[in-house]
Amino acid sequence: MAVRAPRTDDRHSTEDMRNTNGSMGTFKRVALILPALLTTASMHAQTPSVYAVAMEYDPVPGYQYFLSRIDAGAGTVAHVAQLPVDGFYMGTAFMNFNDNYMFVGRDSADLTYHLYEVDTLGTVLNAFPATNTAGTSTNLLCVFQSRKCPYYYGIRWDNDPLHELVKIDPVQGTATVMASLPMPDQLSQSTYAMDGEDRLYFLEANGITGYKTLFRADPATGLITATDSMPFPAHLFNLFYDCEADKLFGFYNSSGAFNVQGSEWVEIDQSGAIVHTGTIISAGGDFWTTAFTTLANGNYLQRNTGVSTLQLDPADVLGGTFAPTPGTIAAGDHKLYATVPISCGYTYACSGETQVAGIAGDVGAWQLVPNPASDQVTLVTPTVAVGGSYQLMDLAGRVVAQGRIEGPSTVLDLRALTSGTYHLMIAIGEVRRTMKLVK
Repeated sequence: MAVRAPRTDDRHSTEDMRNTNGSMGTFKRVALILPALLTTASMHAQTPSVYAVAMEYDPVPGYQYFLSRIDAGAGTVAHVAQLPVDGFYMGTAFMNFNDNYMFVGRDSADLTYHLYEVDTLGTVLNAFPATNTAGTSTNLLCVFQSRKCPYYYGIRWDNDPLHELVKIDPVQGTATVMASLPMPDQLSQSTYAMDGEDRLYFLEANGITGYKTLFRADPATGLITATDSMPFPAHLFNLFYDCEADKLFGFYNSSGAFNVQGSEWVEIDQSGAIVHTGTIISAGGDFWTTAFTTLANGNYLQRNTGVSTLQLDPADVLGGTFAPTPGTIAAGDHKLYATVPISCGYTYACSGETQVAGIAGDVGAWQLVPNPASDQVTLVTPTVAVGGSYQLMDLAGRVVAQGRIEGPSTVLDLRALTSGTYHLMIAIGEVRRTMKLVK
């Protein structure tokens, strides 16, 4: 009997969206990424700040999600803005072409999953659909930004047991299937990476035997192929793309344990095979293999469930044993950093391709004037928005005003609203954009 493809019961997404209790105690998970500024045929401009989606919990009002800015050196966190989501999936997080933060989350109003685009002020610019037919789980297992063209590439599943390599248009949010492969009895694991040639790597586990298989999806060839395998309970964790070395690295643990302690540092070669180095990681504390991020200097950073950080320099991971030294960080909530590989730079080489604009890219064409507002506000939009609809919602997700966009300027009457912060959600077909309004 075929085992259902990934996460029909939100096995990963629920796990990543909620506090986890166990021998390591309760912690709050944070996804981490370095912001980068894209210019055609140029390098990313790195900044000292790191942006993240942070989850916080209090008995009242419960779970809340924020775009946060992190000082990677000091470990201090400052919330930029609260996000209109009630769940966060750690399989996807990156900075896009326009220097905006991308992540997959669950909408707090309609409880369906979307690929969100958020600027560094915390304003939601877009929310592309990324959900299964029932709307209860994301079917976008992972998504990364192309290093060659102004597109995103991702792996999704539509039904048992089909997996698809898709190219996502960042303007319309539409997905073009580039390759597909039936994978009976497979269950997706939280292990994804994309190399310098836009080839996506992802791990699947057989639901019957427990054996794992590493797959590679190649946009250039239009193929999804199995490249390596490992017996149960052996596991490959948290793949990294090191752009300086132009190689993939990861952690391998023959016992299946998630902790860095006792894991082997491995490389993925050009054929997609696991190269065992024999180098064993030795570290104290709850440093989890699934919770590292790649910094601008090529090092890997994680903050554990206590009050220390861990940095791994791939150049230093040599010999039979490697024991990184934990460093002190500022006290605060327990947090983990999720893996989000970054690129050294982007060089567009697509014939006829140009940087995207419109609903996703042309930020200056979308305005709320004035903002903050009092009695009324004017929504200024590009022509692509004409014919769309809007909903103005309070922070509880209640719709307080709605209507259609009939022209480049739409006036909203705010006299009946109380002072506070609102989100204006604009829908154009299946694509949505959200703007923050303060009265």
